[in-house]
Amino acid sequence: MEPKLRELMQNLGDPPRHVTAQAVRHQVVRRRRRFTIIAAAAAVAVLAAVIPALTGAYSGLAQSGNGSPGSSYLTPMPDGNGSVYHDAAGWMIDVPPGWHVLSFRSSKGGATAAGAQISNVPLPAPALMPGLPVQASGETLPARGVSLVIVTDTDPKVCRPGPHPSPAGGSNYCQRSYASPPISFKDMILGSSGAGSDMILGSSGAGSPVTSFLWVKAGGTTLSLTAKFGASAFSDRWVIPVSTMLASLRTAPSHAGLQRSAG
Repeated sequence: MEPKLRELMQNLGDPPRHVTAQAVRHQVVRRRRRFTIIAAAAAVAVLAAVIPALTGAYSGLAQSGNGSPGSSYLTPMPDGNGSVYHDAAGWMIDVPPGWHVLSFRSSKGGATAAGAQISNVPLPAPALMPGLPVQASGETLPARGVSLVIVTDTDPKVCRPGPHPSPAGGSNYCQRSYASPPISFKDMILGSSGAGSDMILGSSGAGSPVTSFLWVKAGGTTLSLTAKFGASAFSDRWVIPVSTMLASLRTAPSHAGLQRSAG
């Protein structure tokens, strides 16, 4: 018997009667196949454990079915505590850990809105409703849900800063002037220059979401900001992270010299 074959037989233990060299070879092949299957299964198990961990640590961008978000993307914060959202329109904002970012584009009636929704729970992309600021749907926002929508909006029916003729005479203001970064949560409550906006905190009925709206110009780009809190979400626990995010809103370095208006 060949030396190598004899060594294999010794490793397999005492063979039963009438064992042939061919049977030994078959047994070795079966063992190798079992080892390959076990190794593959172990690799799959490791990947299954690692992929969710990576997804939770660094959320990728999603987009609605209404169009491409362009070159919008996320990068991790230098300290690993959250991420930075870079929008294709040239603005940036810091996103706390655990929050969800949805880059989207919505069109209706010849108007287009594009930007991002940042929320503490997964939400569908907002839809553009002519005449209204782009915002999370009150039907899908849970009681403890929070949504911050920042978009360029070309809808001419949405009330913009400046005087508007009043049917009773004089002028109305949804916002006296465009705000500029850095933005505070107080700006969204009062509107720019201390003037109340047409959608202010506390304007909703009991058991309904609370909404605030503000027009901003960042590096010449006109942005619509809408913060929406579920019926049970208006508290320091959620107001503080929204306020922190608003304070971090800024123009991307490559767009700092750009002077353009998207609305």
